[in-house]
Parts: sequence; structure tokens; C-alpha cells
Amino acid sequence: MTQKNAFIYKNIILQGSFQTIGHVDEYFIQRTQHLIIIYSLPRMQNHTNDIYLYEKGKLQNIIHKPSSSHPLLYYLYWLLAYWYALITLCRKRDRWVVFAGHPIFFFFMFLQKMLRIVRFAYWVGDYFPGEDWKIRLYEKLKKHYHDAIPITYYLSDRINMRMNEGIIQKTFYRRTVAWGMRPSRVRKKDRQTHTLAFIGVMKPSQNIEAILEYLYKNPLWKVKLIGVCEADYYRRLRRIISRYSLEKRVWFPNKFVPENRLQQVLETCLIGLALYKSGKSQFTWYTDPGKIKTYLEFDLPVIMTDTSSIANDIIKFHCGEVVRDRPLDYYINKVAANYSYYQRGVSDMIRHYEYSKHYDDHFVALRRV
Repeated sequence: MTQKNAFIYKNIILQGSFQTIGHVDEYFIQRTQHLIIIYSLPRMQNHTNDIYLYEKGKLQNIIHKPSSSHPLLYYLYWLLAYWYALITLCRKRDRWVVFAGHPIFFFFMFLQKMLRIVRFAYWVGDYFPGEDWKIRLYEKLKKHYHDAIPITYYLSDRINMRMNEGIIQKTFYRRTVAWGMRPSRVRKKDRQTHTLAFIGVMKPSQNIEAILEYLYKNPLWKVKLIGVCEADYYRRLRRIISRYSLEKRVWFPNKFVPENRLQQVLETCLIGLALYKSGKSQFTWYTDPGKIKTYLEFDLPVIMTDTSSIANDIIKFHCGEVVRDRPLDYYINKVAANYSYYQRGVSDMIRHYEYSKHYDDHFVALRRV
């Protein structure tokens, strides 16, 4: 980054993520004069809501606020942390952009505008199908704020179409912006290993059971399950591991692994797996799953089911395989036997989505607020 394009944003409050997904935090730290990032980890872990203050790319302070694993208290504490930042850390005379992907940041927009000079930008990162009343209420809440906020971005064209009633918006203020990527920090090599990787919050919809069944039938292979899951599902997976006698071949700490440790954990892995359940009834059909690009950044070709539109990129850049009408072992053997070919595809896709240029091109409206 040159000095010419440094700090092109002035004052931003950002909803942040401790995960590697998209490098949005990293991008705005490098580009923003005054930046407040509000972090909150998944509620199945004990943690605090953390507020990070940056001035021209340098961390000035970290403020810890309470959180809870209780569903209602979790979001209440999240809301309180945001209002603390807005009222306490933002001066009345300054103009701020609140850039978030959850509607809780937009509650009481009229009151927020009375108290501070704020504008809002909404990055819609998901769509949840289904008829459950809580899901429908959440989607109506998202649509309400989407229609009320002029600067809106979408993580995929499929979300773009859902929010705009079948028409893909591509204007100065409304457009699709997928996750950006950072060049791989892993030295290219033909890994001599038989270890698979899974990253993310583990849910029944992600076919972890199919991975364990594959290990049972293929005793040369191991897997690292990197992430957390609910207690009941954790016990269910542990029973399967015990039934298949896989204790020595499955690494499953059920903990969030921070970015600074992720490279060490993944360096012995060969392939990243994303075996989502497919179809329009699954929320992954609509979004840009972060784990796919995380695998690629750590130089791992991907094997994924044909669910998100990113599957088209996997095919286009030949950086992995998309599971369709063949068993899992066919795709694992294919990638392992042609590893350098897929690694070249990994490099090509990373260059295409390089995050600093990618976001510079798409977030222009945030610089005009």
C-alpha cells in the first residue's frame, strides 16, 4: 500500500470478526484515519465483547464489555457495546459511517442520528430460507433496514437478488461484494501427507459424519476438525469417532483457533473440505462461505459440494473439485494425484480476489459519505 491511497476513509465504526474471513478488518485498519471495530465471538464460548480503537492504522486501546452465552443476553450485550462506542467514543462534531452486517447496529437509527452525525452502510452477508417464525422475522427485519439504508452491499448475487426481488443491483451505492483474499503466506510445496481439514462452526448441515465415515473406510487418512459446535452435536460426533475407533486420526479440540495459530494447524493438511448440504433450502446456497477462501489462502485445494455460487470459481480457476455425482474418495484421490495443478489454480483465484484492490474498487461509496 502506497502513501497516496492510505487512509482514504475518515471515521468508521465497523462490525468485526476475529476470523480470517475476507480480511475486512485488516483492510479498514490500513485505510481508515479513525476506526472503531466491535468484535463478538460465537455465543457458545465464554468471551467478552471487545472494542478496538485504531488511529491511522495503529491500535490505541482495547475496551472489554460483558457478553453472555444466553441467546437474549448475547444480543443485548452486543447492542450495549455498540451504543457505548457510539456515545462515548464518537465526538459530536465528527461524521461517522456505521458499516455492519447485522441489523442490531441499525436499531433506533433516528435516535442515533439525533445524538451523533452518522450514516449507515449495510453489508448483507446471508439469507435464511425456511418458515420458522423467528427466521421469517429476522429476514423481515433485514429487509426493512436494507430498504431504509441507501448504501448496501451483498456478499453474493443470490443475496442481491433476494433483497431486490429478483433483480441484481449493480450501482454506485448497491452492488455485490464477495469476500476478498490475501496472498498465501504458505510456501508452495507438494505436501506428503494424508490429512484433511475442516474449518468453521460445525453443524449437522455440513456433513461432518460423511468425513468420519470416509476415514473409517480409508485408514491412511486423518482429519483436523477446526472450530466449535453445540454441546449436543459435539457429543454426537464423539460417539461416532469412538464407534469407528478414530480417536488417533481425528483432531477435534472443539475450540476456536485464532489466525496466528491457524497456519501451524493447517501446514500438515492436504485438502480443505466443505461438504455442505446442497439446495435452495440451505443458507449456504445464498452466501459466499468464508471457509472456502480461507482454505485457499493457506494453499489448500478445496473439495466442496455444489451449493454456493463460489463453486463456479472453484471450477473456473481449477483450485479444487465440486462434488456432484461421484463418491468423496474419487475427488480426494483426484486432487491428491494432481496436486501441483490445483495449487496453480489456488494462486490464480487469490490474485483475482486480492482484498486491497477488490475493496478499493467496490467500497467507493463509503469514501463519499
